Amino acid sequence: MAHVGVSFVLFRLIVTVANDCASTYRVHAPYINDGKVIYTDYVLSTLVKSLILFLFAVPVLFVALLMSEQFDPVGIPMAFAGLLIVIFNVYSWGVAISILGAKLPDFSEFLANLTMMLFLLTPIVWYPSSVPEGSMQNLFMKANPLHHLIAIVRDPLVDVAIEPLTWIYVAIMTVLGMFAAVFSYKNFSKRIPVWI
Repeated sequence: MAHVGVSFVLFRLIVTVANDCASTYRVHAPYINDGKVIYTDYVLSTLVKSLILFLFAVPVLFVALLMSEQFDPVGIPMAFAGLLIVIFNVYSWGVAISILGAKLPDFSEFLANLTMMLFLLTPIVWYPSSVPEGSMQNLFMKANPLHHLIAIVRDPLVDVAIEPLTWIYVAIMTVLGMFAAVFSYKNFSKRIPVWI
């Protein structure tokens, strides 16, 4: 129960921000066309809205954790640190996704379909340990960024050691996310009003 609960709530947070960021500039086009704005504020408002929805799920998640035999309260500080890393990644990648969504009108539809596929490849309703090592499903799971982002929050709560590969993957993803956000914003943000 704890595995599924934590995984689903985190998956929903990440996917909601990504999908909303892909269309945020088009949704806010009248405000953007009115004058000088800071474009990252729209990404931040998308993130805050999703975090508020996440906070509404936390009490139910806490009850599910307490009812689970897997729950390890010692992992709460580590899970909280992992959540901060997830939020930072979601924001930095959200900036890049939002600019791509401004340029490509149908990108939000593509992203919505991609995230539905990633749901099947992410260990949310199944356990990573149930996948045979070296199988195609295992390769897809290990290549899936959502698996690693969810694992750094979920695994400490359910008393599972976080794989070294996950830390490496998340570190690389964080650095690339910062680079993608800075590069895309610096080079393309002035074109957003024209694109939308």
